Amino acid sequence: MRYLGRRALEALLTLLLVSVVVFAAGRAIGDPLDLLLPPNATEEQVAHFEDKLGLDGPLPGQYLSFLGDSAKGDLGTSVTSGQPVADTIRAVLPSSIRLALVSLGFALLIGLPLGILSGVHRGTVWDLIARLVAVVGQSLPSFVLGLLLMLWLSVNLGWLPTSGTGSWRNYVMPGLSMGLILAASITRLMRTSMIEVMSSEYIKMHRAKGLPERLVVWKYAARNACVSVIGFAAVYIVILITNAVVIETVFNWPGFGRLAYNAVLSRDYPMIQGVVLVGTVMYVVSSFAADALSALANPRLRARRS
Repeated sequence: MRYLGRRALEALLTLLLVSVVVFAAGRAIGDPLDLLLPPNATEEQVAHFEDKLGLDGPLPGQYLSFLGDSAKGDLGTSVTSGQPVADTIRAVLPSSIRLALVSLGFALLIGLPLGILSGVHRGTVWDLIARLVAVVGQSLPSFVLGLLLMLWLSVNLGWLPTSGTGSWRNYVMPGLSMGLILAASITRLMRTSMIEVMSSEYIKMHRAKGLPERLVVWKYAARNACVSVIGFAAVYIVILITNAVVIETVFNWPGFGRLAYNAVLSRDYPMIQGVVLVGTVMYVVSSFAADALSALANPRLRARRS
């Protein structure tokens, strides 16, 4: 509990620092009104947007107002749509989270078994397959894989739809496109962890007790080797949510990444600020959850950190 309490305090301090950075970055690039208004804007238009965006006061007061509103979930109003930023993000975030979970599921189904088999049976055909998956996954861009899947499964075979979020069939191609890249990293990470764990003393002890090799590998070794994968996956799922701009564009997916992309194109300053802040909050929360899960999964890690 002391360890988790310390990590929670660090997470709160990180969020506070990020709020300062987001606020300062928005002002460092210049007056937001220069981006939002045409050069021939009238004084009435300038005054209206200053009041609407809270830019008519001193900077410390603007920051405190921004911090208080953000803590209450008020991220301002979109300049382009006129809708609250928080409501817009809340509307698109569930579809991105579902897609990220599907991608993570594909990655774990592919990466965990391959990493375990590759780490245990080094130099065999399993090791070769795992290395091949890792190389292909890390060298092939996700949008290229998405276009290839679309050509094969949608255009040629007609099995899956090319866009939309109507049913589970819409999740297959974008989920595989992002999941294969993550599977490559999980495979390599799991292989390295398994090699390290299989040479540890407690694995030798279990073997000396006469336990079946399958039980030693899948119950004792794989469990401890998964600790590093847990932390990696918990953090990477946020990266899947926030960095899926290309895949969401290819498959016309109404998600968080496309929202950020469209906000930048339309120079929607409040939306950009809200997207960055929400993405950072998700990343900090996922990092804290990864530390908590890692400590629960590995008693030695928990004791060392406490």
